[in-house]
Amino acid sequence: MVLRIINIANPFEVGYYDTSGYAVGVFVSNNYAYIADQSYGLRIIDITNPQNPSEVGYYLTPAKALDVFVLNSYIYTACGPAGIQIYQGPLAAVKEDFSLDKKPTIYFDQSNSFLYITSPTLVKEIKIYNTSGSLIKKFTNCQSKRIKISLEKLRRGIYFLKIDNKNYKLSIIK
Repeated sequence: MVLRIINIANPFEVGYYDTSGYAVGVFVSNNYAYIADQSYGLRIIDITNPQNPSEVGYYLTPAKALDVFVLNSYIYTACGPAGIQIYQGPLAAVKEDFSLDKKPTIYFDQSNSFLYITSPTLVKEIKIYNTSGSLIKKFTNCQSKRIKISLEKLRRGIYFLKIDNKNYKLSIIK
């Protein structure tokens, strides 16, 4: 909701943007409103025209986005159990389908029993290899941007994670 306050006793609505999720935090900087939108991550809304705000960017955070703060070109997003996420992007170049970071976000729960992957694009396949290069686990047809993988049967050690043919190092400490 965009309010215009000429008389503090009588503010009135001049514009409205309905996010996909549940907006719990907002920070306005220049012509952008940065919204912590819980399960739908960080949303970036162009408010140049307050009567017609529009989404120009987003980032799917690894956990619910609970609050947001912007300083200079950095966007700080509080994400509950995933801690704080810090993003940087050329705001003038933000487009409707622009994700601030092309890499997936990978994190563990506190017990290292589960691996969570959040990606700006659909993940099709995930493979986990040991340090000898042997395939340990393979997940196909994931077709999701958010994935939860059980690590309970994996031993403590270093593994390599391949997400749609891109490699990532993974250390499991139990």
